[in-house]
Amino acid sequence: MREDAGQEEVTAQIDGRDEEDRRPFRVEMLARTAFDLWDRFVDESPQGCLYDRTWWLDAVCDRYDLLVCRNEGGILGGIALPCEDRASAFRRLSNGGRPERVFGMPPLTKHLGVLLRPSGAKSAHRLGGEKDVIQALMGTLPPFTIFSQQFHPAFTNGLPLHWAGFQDATCYTYVIDGLGDRERVWAGLRENIRREVRKAERQGIAVREDLPFDRFLGVQRLTFERQGMSLPFTESWAERFERAMAGRGRRMILGAVDGADRLHAAAYLVWDAKGCHYVMGGGDPDLRTSGAHSLLLWHALQAAAGVAPSFDFGGSMIEGVERFFRAFGGEQRRFFRITKVASPWVKVRHDLKQLMSDLRRTF
Repeated sequence: MREDAGQEEVTAQIDGRDEEDRRPFRVEMLARTAFDLWDRFVDESPQGCLYDRTWWLDAVCDRYDLLVCRNEGGILGGIALPCEDRASAFRRLSNGGRPERVFGMPPLTKHLGVLLRPSGAKSAHRLGGEKDVIQALMGTLPPFTIFSQQFHPAFTNGLPLHWAGFQDATCYTYVIDGLGDRERVWAGLRENIRREVRKAERQGIAVREDLPFDRFLGVQRLTFERQGMSLPFTESWAERFERAMAGRGRRMILGAVDGADRLHAAAYLVWDAKGCHYVMGGGDPDLRTSGAHSLLLWHALQAAAGVAPSFDFGGSMIEGVERFFRAFGGEQRRFFRITKVASPWVKVRHDLKQLMSDLRRTF
């Protein structure tokens, strides 16, 4: 997409200022030479997180744009738009002969959506300013067939999206803050998790933090095969992703192994200054009763404490996975999945695909 696509001059109330103090701003695609401004904005925004950073987006998708609302004071809001054009004959048939353009979620990416600049204004003014920015951004999106993104839990002002015809679904994740207080975090675990941790330790299972990526990928593949599914990415894509994360020095691959070097369970963690994220994981189906998963995640929490202030389990709408994550004592946080589909036929297919994606979000 062109970097100047969708530019628009808008006049709106910003940052809770009085009605008479209306400041003009523009909506534009940020030039790649200005991507450092975006990364600084991610640091500043309450909704900004690991998945919005350009180094993450570079690793997980081939094409993306950054649509921003800005004035002379800087970026007021923005959204990352990973773009995929789907041009098979079937997709053209269901989309009036045109390729489908999708603004969605790249593999392993848990949150995107609108980011907003923080404001200390009174609630009524703040919400009004947010409404202006959100409407300006979402009303200036380039033409698309499907928009489907999971917004950050800190994004709470969904009304402007509703008024613009977007649909929302509520999803959940669990987050543990204050990782540095080890005793408090341990006390927050349910007793059954603590028993599983002790059981695994009695069996001589230990967690290593330098598991080779090929061993990790092998045990994750077993997890999907147990459910009759394939990995949601190709092996070459996974290897490219691993090279990018290892190059940043912000990933850790944990493996729970026994005395015979059997790999019971594994977890892939990535972090930035705001938090550590459980990005993907897996376990050997034949060794599921060893307690290794509980030991692995308990160790992950301790390892995360050395690099980040919080730990995000990544969320799951699968009841069994949610029950396991909940037992670690995190705070439940809601977030929106925001969707808009141009064609009813495309919508049916998209909903089925989303259902399969939800089923894949397991450990």
